[in-house]
Amino acid sequence: MAFIDGNVVRILMKDFLTFDDMEVHPKPHLNVIIGPNGTGKSTIMCGLALALSQKPAITGRAKEVSEYVKHGKETATIEVEIYRGQTKKSNLVVKRVITRTNTSQFYLQGEKASYKEVESSLKKLRIQLDNLCQFLPQDRVVEFAKMNNVQLLENTEKTVGGESLYEQHEAVRNSGGAVQQLRIRVQQIQTQFQAELGKNASVEAEVRNHDVRKGLETEIKELQTRRLWFLYTQQRTQHLSLKKNKEKLMAELNALKERWQPEAEQIENFQTAVDTVRNRIKIEERVVSNIGAESSGLESRWSEFEEQRQDALREYQRKEEMHRQQQQTLQDLHKQLSATKTEIEQHCSKMKQDDDSAQQRVISELTSEVQTIGTNLTGLQNTLHSTRNQHNNQLLEIKQITDQLNRMQDTNRQRMQLLQQRYGDAYRAAMWLQKNSDRFKNTVHPPICTLLNVPNPVYAQYVEDRIPRADLIAFVCRDKDDVNLLKQLMDEQNWAVNIVHSASDSVAEFKPSRSVQDVRRLGFEMYLLDAVEGPGAVLNYLCKTYALHNIPVATKDTVNVQRVPSNFPRFYIGDSRYHHSRSRYTSDIMTNLSFVQKPMLLTVTEQTQRLTALQQQHSQLSQHASETEKSCQQLHNKEGELLILLEEKRKLKQQMLQQRNLRKTLQSRLEQKEAQIVRAEKDAVDIDEADKVKEHKMKAATRSSMDVIKGWSELAQRQSSVKHNLTALRSKFKCLGDTITELTTAMQEMEQRVTEKREEVAEAVQQVKETVRAGQETLAELLLSLGLSSASQINDAVRGTFNDGVQGLEPTEQKLTELEAHRDCLVTADAQVVEEFNRRKKHIENLQLQLDRVKEEEERCTSSMAEQRAEWLKNVATLTSTINQSFSKLMARMKCAGEVKLSKPENEDELSKYGLSICVRFRGSERLRELTAQQQSGGERAVSTALYLLALQTLSAVPFRCADEINQGMDAENERQMFTMLVEHMTDINASQYFLITPKLLPNLPYNDRVNFICVFNGPKISCQISLKDVFKRKAQLAKAAKAR
Repeated sequence: MAFIDGNVVRILMKDFLTFDDMEVHPKPHLNVIIGPNGTGKSTIMCGLALALSQKPAITGRAKEVSEYVKHGKETATIEVEIYRGQTKKSNLVVKRVITRTNTSQFYLQGEKASYKEVESSLKKLRIQLDNLCQFLPQDRVVEFAKMNNVQLLENTEKTVGGESLYEQHEAVRNSGGAVQQLRIRVQQIQTQFQAELGKNASVEAEVRNHDVRKGLETEIKELQTRRLWFLYTQQRTQHLSLKKNKEKLMAELNALKERWQPEAEQIENFQTAVDTVRNRIKIEERVVSNIGAESSGLESRWSEFEEQRQDALREYQRKEEMHRQQQQTLQDLHKQLSATKTEIEQHCSKMKQDDDSAQQRVISELTSEVQTIGTNLTGLQNTLHSTRNQHNNQLLEIKQITDQLNRMQDTNRQRMQLLQQRYGDAYRAAMWLQKNSDRFKNTVHPPICTLLNVPNPVYAQYVEDRIPRADLIAFVCRDKDDVNLLKQLMDEQNWAVNIVHSASDSVAEFKPSRSVQDVRRLGFEMYLLDAVEGPGAVLNYLCKTYALHNIPVATKDTVNVQRVPSNFPRFYIGDSRYHHSRSRYTSDIMTNLSFVQKPMLLTVTEQTQRLTALQQQHSQLSQHASETEKSCQQLHNKEGELLILLEEKRKLKQQMLQQRNLRKTLQSRLEQKEAQIVRAEKDAVDIDEADKVKEHKMKAATRSSMDVIKGWSELAQRQSSVKHNLTALRSKFKCLGDTITELTTAMQEMEQRVTEKREEVAEAVQQVKETVRAGQETLAELLLSLGLSSASQINDAVRGTFNDGVQGLEPTEQKLTELEAHRDCLVTADAQVVEEFNRRKKHIENLQLQLDRVKEEEERCTSSMAEQRAEWLKNVATLTSTINQSFSKLMARMKCAGEVKLSKPENEDELSKYGLSICVRFRGSERLRELTAQQQSGGERAVSTALYLLALQTLSAVPFRCADEINQGMDAENERQMFTMLVEHMTDINASQYFLITPKLLPNLPYNDRVNFICVFNGPKISCQISLKDVFKRKAQLAKAAKAR
């Protein structure tokens, strides 16, 4: 067995994905890489791909190279040795070092190299890892079926047609593209040619009118010059006339000003006299104002003195009323004093008849009885208060227990709320079932999660982990007919629910493999069935389906895993789930460890024992509270009786004390009345003295008022004199004002006439200026039109030119208007349009030449493309026929039918749409259908893909091929046939190297010496170096850490 150039001789990987250090030596023909799932078979292909390709996407896995570095390492190394002994003395060694920072470095023969250098070396050996027909990793198997016809043709050409066929295809496709571009260019030039012709045709008439317009413009310009000459002559004559009128108006204005001056001086003199009188009037008005202020001050003083007189009178009246009230009070006090003396005398005569000692004895007895009753009442009230507190505490405790019972008995509602939040269809179906349960033959239980009760919440996570989510929300029917009916009703409502059947409601038939005592000796606490409560039918279904009766549970890490017998395939310890399974290859027992998630549906539990205890406690407390309430009522009644008796004794004692203390009371009242009479006589008002004070104050106020009245009289005389002067001044001011008004009116009329004359003068001046400006502008235009620089250059010769032809301004303007109207009626093109017309005319000529040249080039390229296409179609048809024959034979051996054909587009010139179609048929009743990712099943696609790759092997132009688990999804018969054919073809002496990765091999498959098996698995002695207990413990720690994150 000899290698050929491009075969893989050695693959070395260090710290790559799951491998610490791995080296494999393939053989030159069929290399079958086998091993259990997860051991790293596909990792070998990933390493080969990353060593020979720069793009991680080729593996179909991670997109960044840093993700291929083993966890906890900083770099990963891949080294691939490729045979090239037929052409060179040494093999090609490609190495790639990948870092955690997402960088990498390629090496060739141990020296640093760029990927372009690596790619160039691989290309010489015909290695194409981006071609799915050569390299098909596990994660890209489905992409093979997703390739369209064009991609399949290209990859097939690269794989078995060699570089020449694919390059020929590319050349034909490029030629077709060039022809299409030339045809598009011809169409573009023709479109542009017709557009330019149309544009010139649309403006041709306007361009002709442009020349006519030029002649009219010249004639109009001459008439405009004649018009300026006649206009200037007219404006000059008008200027001389307006100048004479202006001088006449100026003379009339000066005459009016001479008449206006004397009247203005007279008005100014009268205005001075008016200002003098106005100032005197202001002075007199201030004097009147001052007199008014003094009068107001005197009036205020007089009011003040009058108020003093009234205050004195009111003070006397107040004291007079006080004196009268004091006299009345003294009379009343004397009467009360007389009555008190009489009452004392009557009481003294009566008291002599009674025995003082007997009265005192009765009072003492009553006092003793009151004290005894009070003591008994206090004791009774303390007892009543204590009893009431006890009763209140009992009622409070009963309420707390009642609340706890309500909460614990409300678990069903809480479970339904949890179901509603997470699974709406199951909740709606459960609510529907509550109202329609009578429609079924036997009991239909609502979702299992609403029925199961885990008294100890610690075990809820194990129960929920063991029972799949689909069964936790499933309905349980006792009758099979009810299963079908419920499914039909749920489908009508469009509710997605799960329904299971459980005929028995007993779990007695399910026995654990070992007794509870035995599993407790191992460190377990109970079986999972012992931790859960629920209807018998539900528990029967769970035991039958998930063996809850044979799954031991330990909430703490107290179990030695290695001592757990193998007849417990599943058990729980702490937060971990352990699963025992037997290897199909070695028959050894394997243990899988998984982390147990916290419960999501069984979080609401019902504690039965606690509920019973609380109900008993509630009953006992209610009985005690009733007895305490009766005791409180009896004590309350007795308290009322004692209060009544105590009140009677107190009233009797009070009456006795009042009789004994009446004399003292009367004597004290007599002394009080005598003291009040003495105080009243002492505080009495002296009415005579008050009258003298009143008379004195009133006389003083009257004298001050008389002084104020005298000052008032003097102010009135002064005010009368000032007002008389003020009246005379105001009369004189009015006369002067009337005179000024008359003069002002006359003056305003004169000013109006002067203003009007000034406006006439200003208007005349403005007209003169306007004629001067207009004449200058007209002269400037005339000089510009004549080509002269100053008016002095206008000589007789120039004037003579205007004597011929049309004479006068109006005839000239009329003729000018006619010519301008003729010019404006012409539809002409502007200068830019004329320029564009001429430019397009030249462009049209150039386009005609360019069109002839491109058409000639198109005909030449079309002829060349036709020759290339014919040659390529011949070669690709031959290749397709060969592949079809091989593929059809292989499919026939699988008792199926297959065909490979070249698909052509409707337009044969669209060379980019040529493709390769794979059509297959797996059943005799079907027709051939194209292989796609949708039309065939996964197993059918796998068979088709494998046989197509096998068909290509006979035409192989590549040094090696890789296929990762293409037998996945095949049934045993197809897999056996496929492997048999693979061995036949791949072990041919001329076949290329082949890598087949599979997790399993059927028994009794045919092999020969050219088949090389590479088993990826730990060796038989590796278990001696590893502690399974440490592995399980470490895995549990990692699971907890992941959960904490």
